Amino acid sequence: LITDMRFSYRPNGDIACAGFFSDKFSLRKTNTIAGAFYIILDPESGSVKHQNFKVFDQAFLSNFMTYDAAARGKEIKNINLYDLHFLENGSAILLAEEYTDYETTVSMTTISYSYQSNYYTQTTSTISFTWKNYEFDNIVVLKINPDGIIDGVDLITKKQHTSADGGMYSSFATAYVGDKIYLIYNDNPKNLTAAPGELHRFRKNKEAVVVCAEIDYNGNITKKALFSAGDAEILTCPRSCRQIAENRMEIYGQKRKKFKWGILEFQ
Repeated sequence: LITDMRFSYRPNGDIACAGFFSDKFSLRKTNTIAGAFYIILDPESGSVKHQNFKVFDQAFLSNFMTYDAAARGKEIKNINLYDLHFLENGSAILLAEEYTDYETTVSMTTISYSYQSNYYTQTTSTISFTWKNYEFDNIVVLKINPDGIIDGVDLITKKQHTSADGGMYSSFATAYVGDKIYLIYNDNPKNLTAAPGELHRFRKNKEAVVVCAEIDYNGNITKKALFSAGDAEILTCPRSCRQIAENRMEIYGQKRKKFKWGILEFQ
């Protein structure tokens, strides 16, 4: 069962389709996924010229659940598919992100008493507050080689949980520059040096850093911090950033009523 898919054109004009599949049917809005696929179609006849499937192994699944759950065949949930991009060497990268949102409600009950002649009356009132939570977590990087074979799948690990802000400081921005892909996002600075499996939550404070993750034409991933929220005096809003030229991205940041625009140049 195909759960999500993206289309793009290969350098030779063929139509490429890549996405995720599930081994379980669900009537829920969000299906789970068990693996990825890549299909090449002839643009004139629509016939399948090539297809490749990859079932995620337990080691990869355990990034999203316990290892025991992965061993029992549980699938990954809450994955949003973003983009399929071809690099200059003919390989392709499929980007996705772990995302979910939910509401939290807190109720406060007060009891008051009033004296009426020779007795008291009790009045109970309840006030409820509801806000929405946004969780943008790991970025999934699916690597497809020039022969159309899914080489592997990597994670750019992050943990972004915010509330009552529309998720404006979460997720990531993308820039395609030559044979490289750059991802810009907010992160906890501890994650740049954290041990494998150790992950720290991004917080909307001056310690937060804007990270640039670079994916090269071989699918290798490197990360570095660009600047901190304290230095910029604002928090960057990745989903409001846009690539405006071959090697430039316009970035936007905001904190309360203060905002800034800037330009990132990629070498």
